[in-house]
Amino acid sequence: MSVDVYPMITTTAPPPFTKDAYWRNCERPGRFQDWTLLGIALLAAIPFVCGNLVIFWYRKRKYFRAQGVDLVLASSTAGLIWLISAFVVNQHFKRQKGSFFSICPLWSFWLQFTLGFCFWLSLLALRLHHLYLLSALEKQMEALQIWLFYIPLLLTPSIIFSLFATVYDASKYIEEDDIFKCSLANKKWKLATFLFLAPLYFGIILFAAYRLRGQRDVVLNREYRHTSEYASSAFVLYLLSASIYWSDEQDNVYGRCFLTFCFCTLVFFHFWVRMGFPVYLCIFKPESTMVAYENRLRQHGAHCLDKLQSLGGIRAHVSPNSRSSSFQFQIQDFDGIVEAISQAKVDIDMYKEKVHQLEEIKNQILSSVEQQEDVKADPSNAPPAPSPVTVVATSGDELPDDSEIHSIEEGNILVPSEK
Repeated sequence: MSVDVYPMITTTAPPPFTKDAYWRNCERPGRFQDWTLLGIALLAAIPFVCGNLVIFWYRKRKYFRAQGVDLVLASSTAGLIWLISAFVVNQHFKRQKGSFFSICPLWSFWLQFTLGFCFWLSLLALRLHHLYLLSALEKQMEALQIWLFYIPLLLTPSIIFSLFATVYDASKYIEEDDIFKCSLANKKWKLATFLFLAPLYFGIILFAAYRLRGQRDVVLNREYRHTSEYASSAFVLYLLSASIYWSDEQDNVYGRCFLTFCFCTLVFFHFWVRMGFPVYLCIFKPESTMVAYENRLRQHGAHCLDKLQSLGGIRAHVSPNSRSSSFQFQIQDFDGIVEAISQAKVDIDMYKEKVHQLEEIKNQILSSVEQQEDVKADPSNAPPAPSPVTVVATSGDELPDDSEIHSIEEGNILVPSEK
């Protein structure tokens, strides 16, 4: 007699799904929301980069020079660095230990903080300073002056801060429940990061905006308003990000996605608000349309375009050693000739249209004169007389006499003259 022995199979129930387990799961990088946000950012970055390439290609146009071409392009570059580092620092995706993305001080302080946030705010202040020089002093910042003096001067505090943070290992690579991430060493570094430099840069922006109050130039006033709104949005986002980082909500998928989405909106949306229409004209319309747009701005009070033309272009002077009265032209900017030729073409087309209209009026007048001469030569060619108008008198009214009828005709109605 045999007895079958069946092994006992024991199963363990899965741990209960608690609220803490749910939020712990939300902290894991690479979730569906993270990939969706990355796709949205990439789709928005493609036209953003193309728009900046268009501005670079047409950088000699007076409208873009009034905006500060170098500052606009550098601001876009700083915004992209800020966004890329935000995707890394906010733990949207895994950061393997020993990889390039696990170098915490590089991403947290040098890329996101110094070359992203502080560089972006510095360029915002420089754009306001550029507007002040152009409107008040009628000067224009040179590229070498921007990159060799202003930007190193404004970035010096953030560079010193990042050096101290790197030396003292302020951001460390840690592991919590199989989640590898970079975190600040303590709350003192959090406090120093958000209270040490950001108020300094916002103070510089406020001072630069104060000097531009009461701006009357159309282009400069619009740029001033957009830049001020830009700075206000950045300040609100700074307070929001400070509260999120202080409460560690950036570790949660909803907190980090919301924060990075705000960064994307700040960088992409305001660029198209300021530069969308001129970029559209440069891509999809002929060059004369952009010239006409600049002329309309000039007619409505955009004096900065005339200042830019006088600052760089064609200048004429009389040589003191010359006995003749001939002018010697010194060409300081070849693009000024190109712009002058484009403007001349637009003016020629406008005057051709006016001449065509005058010729039509001339032909109408000649036709009317010929008709009058034909009537004088042969009265039978006169146009038919208008039909008489019957006037019906109501109670209390009397019919006018023939002498009270005016001799001038309007259409087919005889107009009575006033008594």
